[in-house]
Amino acid sequence: CYSTAHTHEESPARGAEKLMKKVSSAVKGANPEAVVRVEDVCSDYLMQYIDDTWIKTFEGGDTFGRQFDIYSVHFLRFYFPEIKYTEWGSTFEDGARRAFFSGVGYLRGDLPNFKEEVEYLAETGQVLKENGDAIASLNPEPLVDTLRERVYANRFPIDNKVLYTLYNKNAEVINGEIIAVEHKPGWHYVELLYDEEPAVNTADNSELLSLSIKPWDVVSIAQLPSLMNVIRRGDILEIDIDEKVKAPVIKAYINSDSWESKCLDGAVKGGKAVVNLQNAEHGKLVIKLFEKGYLRDEVVLNQK
Repeated sequence: CYSTAHTHEESPARGAEKLMKKVSSAVKGANPEAVVRVEDVCSDYLMQYIDDTWIKTFEGGDTFGRQFDIYSVHFLRFYFPEIKYTEWGSTFEDGARRAFFSGVGYLRGDLPNFKEEVEYLAETGQVLKENGDAIASLNPEPLVDTLRERVYANRFPIDNKVLYTLYNKNAEVINGEIIAVEHKPGWHYVELLYDEEPAVNTADNSELLSLSIKPWDVVSIAQLPSLMNVIRRGDILEIDIDEKVKAPVIKAYINSDSWESKCLDGAVKGGKAVVNLQNAEHGKLVIKLFEKGYLRDEVVLNQK
């Protein structure tokens, strides 16, 4: 501000702090549930006064994005996980995948390949929404060890779920053992974007997960307690649900759980659910167990 009608702070940083403190105090005083969002972080010190921010690190896109983006991690969101983040201003190809990998939102005004890009945002957004409990973990870990060069992973742990995002930054498909994770008795693994179950080999107290990741693609693996037993009898799915799940909701999908797929709800009573597949064609069945809107378990049946 260059106005001569009032005084200014000698230090812009101190002026910004006073302003943010004043705004945050007034907003929260009027409504403690209100969210204070800013367009850019600018200073990690000022983050104590906000709840939500855009990330504009890669604004400018292809000019410098890939040259300075080795890991595609927004480290800030791992240092300050209590703040919510949305990446803004990057090119779609890199930005949407970086956002998914880092577990943040993505905002882009121009989508040159609209249908394909909206579908990708819908599918990755669904994974983030259904697993928002893990994404909101206050103990996320960036760049945990993997078993392959240029395959990077982040870890989002909570008591009843561990979510991993993995980014293959190679120009070729990666197959085979990708990551070693801690063994948890009675737990299993599901890749959530494409709904596949990784192959598992046990070594000491670790489990080695094998799957295929396309070039420059991001996937997400959930380590989940086994809370469902699913049996198919013709066109009927019979599902037994663990009693630890107090308010279970069952949803079943045929071939894919994308936003365009037909969802079949299961009627739940007394810890059991029945889903009528309505003469569904043979193919992959994706059965999800939710509680309070969050994914608790998923089973994939590959029917012949």
